Amino acid sequence: MRAERDRPTPTITCLPRSSVSIHLQKDVDVLLKELKPCMRHVRATLSSFTDELRTLERLYYKNANQHRTALFFKRILETRRYGQRLIALNISEHVDCLYASFFGLATTLGVNQKPFKGTWTHVPTGTDVSFVLERISVTCKLLDKMCNQLTRAYQHFTLAMQSGAFVQLIVLFSALSSRMSTLLSEVLQVLRNSSRICDRLLVVLEANHRSRREVSAERQNEHVRCNTLLPPDAKTADLHSHLTENSPDRDCQDSPAELDVLPMLDIRTSQHPAQDVVPRDTQETVLCMPRIDAPTGSDLISTAGRRHKTKKVKKKRDEIDEIFSF
Repeated sequence: MRAERDRPTPTITCLPRSSVSIHLQKDVDVLLKELKPCMRHVRATLSSFTDELRTLERLYYKNANQHRTALFFKRILETRRYGQRLIALNISEHVDCLYASFFGLATTLGVNQKPFKGTWTHVPTGTDVSFVLERISVTCKLLDKMCNQLTRAYQHFTLAMQSGAFVQLIVLFSALSSRMSTLLSEVLQVLRNSSRICDRLLVVLEANHRSRREVSAERQNEHVRCNTLLPPDAKTADLHSHLTENSPDRDCQDSPAELDVLPMLDIRTSQHPAQDVVPRDTQETVLCMPRIDAPTGSDLISTAGRRHKTKKVKKKRDEIDEIFSF
């Protein structure tokens, strides 16, 4: 089965300018003026990216035998694989063919630029514009992944340089990843502008086509309308059902009847709540303890008087004490 990025480009069918109504031809003029710088920018930026990818391929083949098992070399393999996928998409050729179809040509490469300076004489079909728009959206998704991968690779190279091994080679790889990330961010921004232009072209060429902005605005209005029509009780019920469906304990508790109900305590009130609250063992201990009354004022005075009345008894002195006393 052929991969999505290898889909063949369909043959563009060019219709005469008279197939577009007169009041919409001014819109096509404005869109072509916006598409022309995007086409040139994508072509130049992808050409620079191709040069950087060739340098990476040369370094890969020169160091694959020695560093194929290294951790930093695996980042090079990822970058190389993503780069080859981006080149296989060939998005610049699709944008060139779309722009050239307004002048009755198959491509803008190798063609004298004189026909592109005049007014447009043809228009592509809605199917051709839809194909280019789908290719641009696929390329934007790939570019998002590549920018994230190159950022992680640059961080890995920065950490690998701290070891001091093969510093010169790792510095080259970090410089290449930084340069490629900068180029891809520019391409991503230009392709997003090109996607908006193609969407507006479909609105002009096909009356039944609705732009992405209209679709997103309509979805937002429907969401707001549904929220306003629902009563508060219904919103609460929906939120409750959503929470119960996504709860992790749903497998264990499928219904409210299966919930474990704790037994209720029978608490009786009495006239002496303090006696019921205190446990029996504590009450017995309190009753067995002797009662110690606080001393009164008369007891303090009598105790102080006894201390004051007691005098120190002098020791009797004998003759030896009289001789050696000073």
